[in-house]
Amino acid sequence: MSDLAQMQSRVLDELYAPVFKPGGLDDLIDVRPERLEIYRDNLVFGLSDVLGDLFEITRTVAGEDAFALIARGYISSHPQGSGDRNLYGADLADFLARHETLKGQMWISDLARLEWAMHLAHHADDAEALAFDQMLGDAAIALHPSAQLIEVSHNVFALSQAYHADALAGFEVMPETSTLMIWRDPDDQVLCRALSDAEAHFVCHFQTSAPLGDILSTLPEGALPPLQLFLGVCVPAGLFIEARPL
Repeated sequence: MSDLAQMQSRVLDELYAPVFKPGGLDDLIDVRPERLEIYRDNLVFGLSDVLGDLFEITRTVAGEDAFALIARGYISSHPQGSGDRNLYGADLADFLARHETLKGQMWISDLARLEWAMHLAHHADDAEALAFDQMLGDAAIALHPSAQLIEVSHNVFALSQAYHADALAGFEVMPETSTLMIWRDPDDQVLCRALSDAEAHFVCHFQTSAPLGDILSTLPEGALPPLQLFLGVCVPAGLFIEARPL
């Protein structure tokens, strides 16, 4: 590692350390500790605001003070790896799942996972959606770039709907294992749909792209009729695109 890289690494370690140590870099750079502490505070407060805005519902249900402590813990162990702050927070759901103070509240990590997926869908690349008649040929079909499948163990999608409807009061979080499909429609609205087992299995075929006819031919007898409603809803909502050549 070069001298410059070593210096940068030490400065970052100091800035992201859980506890600031005045004078910890005196042997490396000529800077007054209080100036470095101001920079460190700005960094922490800035990233805390990013997390709070991105995980708005998680912050609300966890409580402002609790979320602030969680955010500081996350920031100290997850330095910002990119200048694009839209990419910051990818590991928060896993961090929450391991957090000591949240034992018995695993649904909070499910909620953060949902919010992160919806954030990614909002910022994903665009692509021209296919109409149903465009899916009937030999073209390989893929999912829209914004599409994601996540597994959750609680009714966090209903929780998010209650939040946006200003109806959190009295909402009961309950165990509910489900596969959620999140994507952005042609009107730039981020959608979420809970999938049946058959729908989730069907959608997984498109993660590697294939002609629709080839995928339908692999389905067991009687599987198509229930999927017709799924296609009737999701095709107009822009879930499928033509796969791009590699």
